[in-house]
Amino acid sequence: MNFLASNLNGADFLLSLLLILVVAKLFAEVFERLGQPAVVGEILAGIVIAPSVLALVKPTDIISTFAEIGVIFCSLQSGLKQSHRQF
Repeated sequence: MNFLASNLNGADFLLSLLLILVVAKLFAEVFERLGQPAVVGEILAGIVIAPSVLALVKPTDIISTFAEIGVIFCSLQSGLKQSHRQF
């Protein structure tokens, strides 16, 4: 698997993935308690931990691949919710 060859070793990748998931969940929970959509909190979490703000997670090929897969699942899920509402 060529896309797994990046400058992160396995432990660093898992730590980055854990950090992304925990921070996204925390922001989502805060936004839900404020009466806002959780996805807005998750997007804001991504902005905060990205290299442009706090630089807690470094962009790599594998992180980018997981991000693209996440966007595909999010689009699929929102499409399924929209089609469910029509019936």
